[in-house]
Amino acid sequence: AGLHEIDQAALTIAHEEKRVTRRDLVALGYNEETAKDHLKQLCEQGKLVLQGKGAGAHYVPPGQSAQNDPT
Repeated sequence: AGLHEIDQAALTIAHEEKRVTRRDLVALGYNEETAKDHLKQLCEQGKLVLQGKGAGAHYVPPGQSAQNDPT
């Protein structure tokens, strides 16, 4: 099964920008709650990693830690 459109958008932004936020997805026209749910699912699947909390929360690709891990 392919990824949902919003999941593909989130992963594309995360890989191109090195991070993605719920606000990024809302700016593309997605509902905020939908964006939140999909980002949470992507974390549970190991496709994104949550960094930070609250307004500063963002999601990065696995292995792309805040310490700028070279891997």
